Amino acid sequence: MKIGLGLGFSAPHRPGSFAYGASFDGTNDWLGAASGITTTPTLSALSSAESAFTISCWIKVQSAFGVAKSISSITSTNAAKLQLQITSTDFGAMTGATGGPIPAIFITPSTTTAPTVIANNSWVHLMAAYSSGSAYKVYVNGTSCISTSPSGNWQGNIPFRLGAHGSSVTQKIIGQIAEYWFNNSYLDPATNVDKFYASGKAVNLGANGNIPTGSAPVLYLPFSDPGNLGQNYGSGEDLTVNGAPAQVTGPLCA
Repeated sequence: MKIGLGLGFSAPHRPGSFAYGASFDGTNDWLGAASGITTTPTLSALSSAESAFTISCWIKVQSAFGVAKSISSITSTNAAKLQLQITSTDFGAMTGATGGPIPAIFITPSTTTAPTVIANNSWVHLMAAYSSGSAYKVYVNGTSCISTSPSGNWQGNIPFRLGAHGSSVTQKIIGQIAEYWFNNSYLDPATNVDKFYASGKAVNLGANGNIPTGSAPVLYLPFSDPGNLGQNYGSGEDLTVNGAPAQVTGPLCA
């Protein structure tokens, strides 16, 4: 965890400047909250029965995939798990709990009314939020794509991965991720997406990601220190860097 002072690496957001991101090679680059594949994760804020989440991030994919790739995941065998993925051909977004209550819905033009095809080599903003029995919503570039109301908890005290599938460290993403914000609480995208996304630009989330809610989330990864891309500016623990992900120029700041 980094306590931001609003200076240096903690304040990359200035109107007209660019945020930072991390580039993943799809082979051995990923960030993790545990030193091994199945060891106890270090995201100590998460419990075995979580009823809500909110994720906001920017992604840039560089080529088509033969199979789905994970942006981030908290997964383990036979558990209600949380995943945020992109599809193989439509560059769509998927979020869900495989084996759990949240439907794993692919966002494609055939199943939604929103323009959801994600173009190559362009920064795209994703926001997904869930509250058990109340709402499950996904927004792509500020536009609503999914709105349902499933019920049930997901398991949070299992390994977290960024850029790969959690339990087996597979489905590694080939592309870039920027401004990754995650919390185990519900923030309605319908009234809050503009706290993260402003007409194609990234919004200043604060030195520790506190601006959207007034307090730091479990994870806020601005990737602003090229020597430690796993540094978490949120309230939780830092992530372990695996492979050699590199700092890149992220989306333009509003």
